[in-house]
This record gives sequence, C-alpha cells and structure tokens, in this order.
Amino acid sequence: MNWQNWHTVEDVELTVFHASKLELVPFLKSNEDKIVGEELRRRARELNANLGVNDMWYLLDNTYLLPREFNEHCLVFPGCVRKDFDGNLMMLILVRAGRGVFEKEWYVSFRRLDSAWGGSDRLVRPTAYYSS
Repeated sequence: MNWQNWHTVEDVELTVFHASKLELVPFLKSNEDKIVGEELRRRARELNANLGVNDMWYLLDNTYLLPREFNEHCLVFPGCVRKDFDGNLMMLILVRAGRGVFEKEWYVSFRRLDSAWGGSDRLVRPTAYYSS
C-alpha cells in the first residue's frame, strides 16, 4: 500500500526548520484518556501544533536531532489529511521502532482520523522561544 498516492484532502505549509528546537505537546484534558481525530485537529490548531507532511519528512530526515523525550511517543501530524483507496480519512504519524533505548529507526505510519487518539500520542511544535 503506497500512502503517498492517496488523495490529499488537506495539508499545511512547512513549519519546522530546526528539529532540535521542538517541543512535545499533550492534547488531552485532565478528564480524558482519548479523543477522536477531528477534535485532535481542532486542538492542534489552537495549540499552534498543526504540522503537516512536509514537517514530517523533515523530522524523519533529522531524527537524530530530536530531543530524547520524543523517543517514547508517537508524533502526530494533524495538518495533513489524506484519503486512502477505501475512502477512509487518514493522518500521518511518526513512530520509533521498539521505542527502546537502542532503537534508532523511526518510520512513517498512519491512522484513521475517526480512531481514538491519546496514550503516547503527542503533537509537536516549535519551542516558544524560537522563531524561524
């Protein structure tokens, strides 16, 4: 399955210019353990953490620069929504293989927009003190 051939429903401009100047952004409220994708996307815009596919590619090429705490999380890119060949709306994610101390490989994956989002999922944004 080649997700790069899926129809792009929405995507945002490149936001990230320095992988080392990023922060993880939790998106759940204290009384929540998960939310659906449309709510995640709304919160990502509010939190200035609405990254897209170009940001994902940049981070994938520069994972060695990511802060160590990123290794334990699934990085969500809600600024890009694609429609798969079955008509499902999908969001791209970056996941670290094994997430262990010695695992260094990150890979691109995807999840349905109408899935539950929470747990180790995190948004990403440029740190507040950094501007491009």
